[in-house]
Amino acid sequence: RPAHERLTLLAVFISTFLFSLAWQFNQFMLLIQALVLFTLDSLDFLPQGKVTWIYIIQVASLLLVCFLQFFNTMIAGSLLISFNMSTLLARKLQNNLKTGGLFSRLGKLFLHVLLVLCLTFLVNNFMKKILNLESDEHIFKFLKAKFGFGATRDFDANLYLCEEAFGLLPFDTFTRLSDTLVFYAYVFVLFVMVMAAAVVAFQNLRGSANNKSMDKLQKCAVLLNPGAAYNLVHTILFGCLALSTMRMKYIWTSHLCVFAASGLCNSDMWGLILKCVRLYTPQRVSVMRYLTP
Repeated sequence: RPAHERLTLLAVFISTFLFSLAWQFNQFMLLIQALVLFTLDSLDFLPQGKVTWIYIIQVASLLLVCFLQFFNTMIAGSLLISFNMSTLLARKLQNNLKTGGLFSRLGKLFLHVLLVLCLTFLVNNFMKKILNLESDEHIFKFLKAKFGFGATRDFDANLYLCEEAFGLLPFDTFTRLSDTLVFYAYVFVLFVMVMAAAVVAFQNLRGSANNKSMDKLQKCAVLLNPGAAYNLVHTILFGCLALSTMRMKYIWTSHLCVFAASGLCNSDMWGLILKCVRLYTPQRVSVMRYLTP
């Protein structure tokens, strides 16, 4: 491995470790990151080897924090560790996951997701039985009751259900965001990125090699570099989290502003839009980029 890659992995490990050490609920945010990486890896947006290293770094960081916190069983039995271990195990069981045509890939991807979910459930329950862990059970009881899968008598879960902050995101949030115009910019950038991501994902799964398809893929790939694709899936998951639980709004709104600004100031995105309407020139791209407030 090149030296700069090793230094990057070391920096990711140190930052992940410090983040895990400093915040009690780090495992849930890291789980969202793991889900983002899993999605991008499944759709061939990211190299599999790099994603594997991130999985390993996340698990190693949590285990080190668990050791430093006098073997905190809540960390050892976390859903993140179970998910990452299950994902790595599922890869070993499905060696030919990224081969074949479109329908073959879709079938294998469906089975892969199902296998990872089942393994995660089994591994997590096994770890909790071994560790005799019940400290986070109220979270799952709260989610079960919140989404209508049955009532609960758990005190902590019912306390969360009574709190307004754990309710659905109020509609006036979108009105307030629209007053500052940031929401309109966000929706515009999100729409363009989602369309580009859909085209790239379709081409990746189809494995087409004809020139026309490859030309379209290259145009979208310029916009949807790995960093842009990563932030796209992140903002979608953050948005779903905020919609379901108002308290999580602070995570989504900050990312919303950054995502909208990065899209509007991205010359590649404006270039792709102008090419689609056959108005592309480098001068027009510069004008569109710098006229955007």
